[in-house]
Amino acid sequence: ALARGDGHSGLDRPVQADLARRADQALGTARWAPLVATSGRPERELRRLAEAWRLGGADALAAIDEPPWRADPPVMSAARDAVGAALRRYGAVAVRENRLTIPAIDVQLRLGRDGRWWRFEKRAGRWELAAPPALDADDLILSPL
Repeated sequence: ALARGDGHSGLDRPVQADLARRADQALGTARWAPLVATSGRPERELRRLAEAWRLGGADALAAIDEPPWRADPPVMSAARDAVGAALRRYGAVAVRENRLTIPAIDVQLRLGRDGRWWRFEKRAGRWELAAPPALDADDLILSPL
């Protein structure tokens, strides 16, 4: 594509981003098993990367790997109040650093440093990215629960 001048080679991507992109393209095809075999990653981890790539590309990969950080308290309070009002029947919304957690439904909303929110759902004991990003935390709770 780059030689024709109509695309981007992707050669400047970090290895994990390139692997996630290739995994996304291979998921559900005959190319999946060979990719898993040659990637050096467990299948579950490769699937996690593929799904993250599908939901938000390199930004989503950053979201799944980003450690907790101290977000602006007024921003977190406002988000907690908005989410709490919409999900009142599910009980309290816990706030810790840049994360809002609704334990009753195994949902966690994480604020990225760029100001976007990411929805994670607990699956098999692990937080997995579940939706593309949104500018407002309460937009992510409108996803099916």
